[in-house]
Amino acid sequence: SLINSDYFDGLITSVVVFNFLLIILDADARAELPGSQEAGPEPPAWVTICMDVCFAVFAVELVLRLSLLRGAFCNKKMHLLDALIVVAGFVEYVLAWFGGPANSFGAIRVVRLCRLMRLMRVFRLVSGLAELRRLVQMMAGC
Repeated sequence: SLINSDYFDGLITSVVVFNFLLIILDADARAELPGSQEAGPEPPAWVTICMDVCFAVFAVELVLRLSLLRGAFCNKKMHLLDALIVVAGFVEYVLAWFGGPANSFGAIRVVRLCRLMRLMRVFRLVSGLAELRRLVQMMAGC
């Protein structure tokens, strides 16, 4: 099926890595300035747009997996992790639409937590590459 193909996995892996790089750029732009309590400027518009597109890809992937796997979706912990990440992303967007982060310090923390949840996809990707990790360990031992 589509969601089990190597091409689909490759596409999602590419989007995860690209999203990881975008999160780094976003976090760097928003970091507090040295000697100041104020956050840095907003990241460039293209970063925000690309992050939105990546999130849309993740949401579509989740819907595809839910619709094709149905009850079997809940059998894999990684699928549940993906669902949690997408739900956290929706929370982030809802807070942003209602102006929550600008009005409440607690909401800012929730948005930051939601962004960090997206990084879990990268850790999931790396944990699935046991052979690569072993190869790197072997090379480091030489």
